[in-house]
Amino acid sequence: MATLPKDVLLFYEHIVRTQHKSLHRLAMVLLSQKGSIGSISQAEDAVQEAFTIAWEKREEFYHHPNPAGWLTITLKNVVKNMVRADQRWAERLLQIPPDSVLSPPGADLELEGFVPPEDLDLLKRLYLHKETYEEICQDLGIKKSALAMRVNRIKAQFRKNYAEIEKNIPPECEQTGSGGHDNSRGGSKT
Repeated sequence: MATLPKDVLLFYEHIVRTQHKSLHRLAMVLLSQKGSIGSISQAEDAVQEAFTIAWEKREEFYHHPNPAGWLTITLKNVVKNMVRADQRWAERLLQIPPDSVLSPPGADLELEGFVPPEDLDLLKRLYLHKETYEEICQDLGIKKSALAMRVNRIKAQFRKNYAEIEKNIPPECEQTGSGGHDNSRGGSKT
């Protein structure tokens, strides 16, 4: 890896200052076009992730002939990944097909004790009913940062419980193909 010029930090700061607004607007548009829950905070998360990637790959970014274009493509990929993650959460939440609006009968009962009812309701509002963070924050009377922390905590607990259950499934009960998990790929981490 070649030594970076001393002015790389100034270059990066300049790019952040000059590109932030346009990237944020683009993230909002992309999120709304993709049918995501597209909140201002989610767009900001996408922009920050794009800038983080740019910093992690700063040598490539610094030497790229079109840094603004590099950031735009990176942001588009970040948004695609965010939308995919939202879709996986909605599908996993109630184990429903991606094109179905209704949950299967008894899905809430299957998750009883697995996810506290108030947490399940919050996840449903976000991923199935497509409510925005702003709408939920206003309803609950909390700040977006508090809601984001709560959602992250719920997801972490969900992943932990889900992994524990998967670990204890006897081999004869495991499914493969479109209806189950393909353990050869390691499953989803989201």
